[in-house]
Amino acid sequence: MSNNKNNNEEPKRDLTVLVVGGGSFGTCMAHLLAGAGQKVKLWVRRLDLAKEINQKHRNSTYLPKFSLDKNLEAVTNLSAWVPKAQLILMAVPSLHFRDVARDMAEFIQGDQCIVHLSKGLELKSAETMSQILRQETCALKIGAMAGPNLAVEIMLGAPAGAVVASKYDCLIEQIQSLFCNTRFRVYASNDLLGVELAGAFKNIIALVVGAADGLGFGMNSKALLLTRGIEQMTRFGLAMGANPETFMGLAGVGDVIATALSPLSRNHQVGKRIAQGESLKSILASMTQVAEGVSSAPLIAAKADELKLDLSLLKAVVQVLQKKTSIKKVMAGLIARQTGRESILEKH
Repeated sequence: MSNNKNNNEEPKRDLTVLVVGGGSFGTCMAHLLAGAGQKVKLWVRRLDLAKEINQKHRNSTYLPKFSLDKNLEAVTNLSAWVPKAQLILMAVPSLHFRDVARDMAEFIQGDQCIVHLSKGLELKSAETMSQILRQETCALKIGAMAGPNLAVEIMLGAPAGAVVASKYDCLIEQIQSLFCNTRFRVYASNDLLGVELAGAFKNIIALVVGAADGLGFGMNSKALLLTRGIEQMTRFGLAMGANPETFMGLAGVGDVIATALSPLSRNHQVGKRIAQGESLKSILASMTQVAEGVSSAPLIAAKADELKLDLSLLKAVVQVLQKKTSIKKVMAGLIARQTGRESILEKH
């Protein structure tokens, strides 16, 4: 952890927000804020991508069909821009999150606000991204933002919403103010853990519903799986100490609906393609972006076992990903399970 004690002078915070991560959602958020007149920079790792964004106003790798706001500038130097930012939005996949946090740590001041947009858990530790930020940086004001946020739809100008969670109300107010002149509505929560767990679990539900789509099942079947998935997500969150109401909101039900049912969802596509006979290895090799549900499922399953929770959809996903059974057998087994009372927090 860095305390940044070597710099005795407070840096001039003349940059409103630094978006860290030039994937589809990070680019989308930076584009949205630049279009609203905010002072924003987008950090990307690759110099060629930065040049493309700055010279051609495009990100052909992650958002190839869209032109970016001409006021958006991409940068590659964390040391120059992290100290200048009032707010840092971290849009980095969980696989690389700790490494980027470490790269930033030396330049972060304790009073800066950091909000992450990642929806997964760290592969080795199963820790949330806020836990990683606390371990690797001296930042105190940490939060997470999640919701039904398909980047392509936001780029098309469609209204969208999210929830930002933190124990610091000043951070929440800063995020809400940041997006107030956009079509992106931000609601408030103090349940940081719940928002992070919802963001990780909803990707697993999307894998299951995507598989149902790949098998040719209709909306009745997908709605059944989606609803049972939400119930299991809520029970898991409650056992972990989160507020169950969080899973009924934008970070929970809202994100589940978008991620599980939209063909734009990477996790939905992975589940669908597995059901259609492709191997997981070839599917992942063909993707330019991360499907977080693939790595999150075994991590959450292990934690559920520790908590003695019977989460049938979660177990089914892990069995398929680990090649222990076929998706058709899994679906048949889920449908054959004994039914019980309809209660969101009772076992099924």
